[in-house]
Amino acid sequence: MKKFILLFCLAFSAFLSAQKTVKQVFVLNEGSFNYSTGQIEVPVSIGAFNPASGQYSKIFEIPGARFASDILFENGLIWVAADKFLSVFDTKSGQIIRQIEIEGIRKIALTNGLVIVTRGEYNKSLDSYIQIYNQYDLSLKTEIHSNQLAYTCENILIRDNQAYIAVNNGFVWGEEVGKLAVIDLEQLELEKMIELGPNAKNPENLIEKNGRLYTLNNKNYTGSSISEFNPLTSEIHTLDLPGITSLCGTSALAGESIYYQEAGKTQLGAYTIPSRTAAPYVDAERSFYGMTVEEESNDIYAAVTDYKTFGKVYVYDHNFQEKYSFDASVSPGDFAFEYAATNNQNEWVIPKSRWYVAQDEFILKSDENMISYKLMDLSGNEIASQQVGSKEMKMDVENLNSGLYLLKISWNSNRTHPLKILIP
Repeated sequence: MKKFILLFCLAFSAFLSAQKTVKQVFVLNEGSFNYSTGQIEVPVSIGAFNPASGQYSKIFEIPGARFASDILFENGLIWVAADKFLSVFDTKSGQIIRQIEIEGIRKIALTNGLVIVTRGEYNKSLDSYIQIYNQYDLSLKTEIHSNQLAYTCENILIRDNQAYIAVNNGFVWGEEVGKLAVIDLEQLELEKMIELGPNAKNPENLIEKNGRLYTLNNKNYTGSSISEFNPLTSEIHTLDLPGITSLCGTSALAGESIYYQEAGKTQLGAYTIPSRTAAPYVDAERSFYGMTVEEESNDIYAAVTDYKTFGKVYVYDHNFQEKYSFDASVSPGDFAFEYAATNNQNEWVIPKSRWYVAQDEFILKSDENMISYKLMDLSGNEIASQQVGSKEMKMDVENLNSGLYLLKISWNSNRTHPLKILIP
């Protein structure tokens, strides 16, 4: 009998502890659209910045897109939500390999072979504001119809095989709401709606820290707040941000603080998570268009632009001390990161993208007890599952059809990790 044995005792600890360095920073430049003439003056583009060389270059454009709203990087592919397009760019071939039209696409999230999409459009009602696609061929698997959820949606956070989605109705002036939609990613259905309260309307950003979810809320654009939601107890705590009218997308978590900036202003505020307090923090002397934290280093990438002729990215440490800057294209707003792992001699890392070949039997050994595993095909259908309760699992794959599968393992520490397996 042929076996595939994976010693996860080294691999998983390395995955958690090995230091990763940023190989490339992908920058989503929204470009410039003239709403008076209806002309795209500077197209949406994606650039790549190499921190080691200090070089920035444009790698592709998305023709016909008036603006852009999200970017992700996974397994050599760049995923972009721009205007009405969902585009997938292969960094190896240098080509857009898949593109579909999704009217009103806002944010995207990737998980277990699925693409979660939120939607919203000015002055137009849509049939659904949350859609779920197959990650590998972009076929539509399901959608949450507007008779279940009738409000425009924004940010997505994946947690415990659920998608938490910020529901704000932000495109309907004066009718903003403050909710979290919870999507069951096994059944692919709306599980519940969480009311954040009247002082937490119009959530525009969604962040997780220490098992708590935080929303940054624009309310009715005459004040802003931060809400903390505990998924275990359903407790909600909301704090008004002092002196802030509208955040407009500029906020990020670094360390124990959530930094935020009012649109058009230069002063930064900081919400301190342990104390649940907010106060002015530092004058950045710049008004940022977008802000993203690189999670390994806690470096903060913040962009400035005049929306017509230039874009510049400033990089700060987690205390907001400037480290360096680089030029991008017009209206850089979002960032994604590609990592190069640096390992100790006796450690190795399992990339999330790696496929493992298994014949007859798959054996996995870990340094802590595994609770269970679940094997799924690429459409998300469950093929097999089993409780484990030990540091070793065995799975008979001899009678499985040839193809690619996803194996999801759960640990006692509430960690999960997906592996991808090829059955020849």
